[in-house]
Amino acid sequence: MNIQKTIYIEADEEITSVVSIIKKTKEPKIALVIPKGSIILGSIVNLKMLKKHEKNLSKDITVVTSPAMASAGSSTWEYLIVA
Repeated sequence: MNIQKTIYIEADEEITSVVSIIKKTKEPKIALVIPKGSIILGSIVNLKMLKKHEKNLSKDITVVTSPAMASAGSSTWEYLIVA
C-alpha cells in the first residue's frame, strides 16, 4: 500500500463534502482518516456513495479508522486499522 495523499475527515463531515475533497485531489491513492463517531461510517448509503465515487474517479481509497468503526463499515473497503 503506497498512499500518496492523506485526508483527515471531521467526525461531523458530510459525505458530499468528502466526495468534493476527493474530486479535487489529483493523487490516485488516498488514505481517508475517519475518526470514531464519524457520520460517514455510520451509514451504509454513505459508504456505497463513497465506493461509487472511488470507482468513477479512478481513485484507490484506503479507510483508516478504529477497530470498532471498521467492524461497523462495509467489507468492500480496504481498512488500515488504528487502535
